Amino acid sequence: MIYATSHKKYFYLYKKYQNTRREISTEYFLHTDRHSLLIEKFQIKWHMEDRPMPAFAIVSDSPKMTKGDPTKRTRCYEGLPAGSPAAAKPPQFPRLFTCENVSMQQFGQLLPQIASNYTRVNALDKTGLQGSFDFTLNWSPIGQVQGPRPEAGATNTGAALDPTGALSLQDAVRRQLGIRLEDTRLPVPVLVIDSISQKPLDN
Repeated sequence: MIYATSHKKYFYLYKKYQNTRREISTEYFLHTDRHSLLIEKFQIKWHMEDRPMPAFAIVSDSPKMTKGDPTKRTRCYEGLPAGSPAAAKPPQFPRLFTCENVSMQQFGQLLPQIASNYTRVNALDKTGLQGSFDFTLNWSPIGQVQGPRPEAGATNTGAALDPTGALSLQDAVRRQLGIRLEDTRLPVPVLVIDSISQKPLDN
């Protein structure tokens, strides 16, 4: 991720990215010819450092996942297994992923890929659970989740917790997998802009 101050001279460059959002992919910025040219033309000075970012820690509660078969490949995919009786029915919530032979550490690494609207940082495995697991996870996009969160001891019915009828990723993980996603902050490498020229160099 890349950070810059809100000073006017930074805004010119950053308005090109993601509707003026102040965080963009480090790889996207550095590893294309187009953006390498920007670094050169605007005489950008930068450095890398670790900064605490919002993230999840995965904590064991009452695990409900099935033990995985270590002889099978590790994978996660959208939807249910082909031929599954439940596959013929529409899912209760829009996002549905099946994971096979996945460890909790791997699950933490997969979360930013399958639920990028909820987190952009790998989750930290603090479950202490050994081995790999098979499970299905069904939840709602963050844009559909509104209203106050229920008490932690709410009855585990598997139904939606939000007044809109949506089910957040955190609630889905707790109810369906028997583990929890707790809010935390984790150090993440970020690219920090130190200085940038207000006027680009001539070609």
